[in-house]
Amino acid sequence: MAYNITTGSTGSLAKGGPYSGSFEAQAANEGAALLASMNAIYDGFDDRYLGPKASGPGLDNDSQALIAGAMYFDTVLLSMQIWNGSFWSNLAATITPVTGAIFENAITIGSNYTITAGKNGMSAGPITIADGVTVTVPVGSNWSIV
Repeated sequence: MAYNITTGSTGSLAKGGPYSGSFEAQAANEGAALLASMNAIYDGFDDRYLGPKASGPGLDNDSQALIAGAMYFDTVLLSMQIWNGSFWSNLAATITPVTGAIFENAITIGSNYTITAGKNGMSAGPITIADGVTVTVPVGSNWSIV
């Protein structure tokens, strides 16, 4: 069933109308392409967020293998769970901030700074290190600028 745009005063979409042929074919092709694109976007989302479940699933919602980063809401534990490629883990435990982690920062580092040994640092960039200033990252620690 094809629909054409009418030129009536309401500007409504109605069956019939003065436009036909290639306009209908183009609209149908564009509509089918848009639908396919939206389905692909939804399927990608559906592979990553699996919805509420009472236990960790072994397959995604399409009965395919789980992808790393897939997650679901555990209705028994009342928490988000994330698949790391091997097992489910509590997302809250993964993202709980630790004392000393850097969440808010200045744009310029104006004095020497040493990351505590055995800890990592994170800054939101870009970051400028002032002339003559040193940032020290101990062996085994990391400083990430995101």
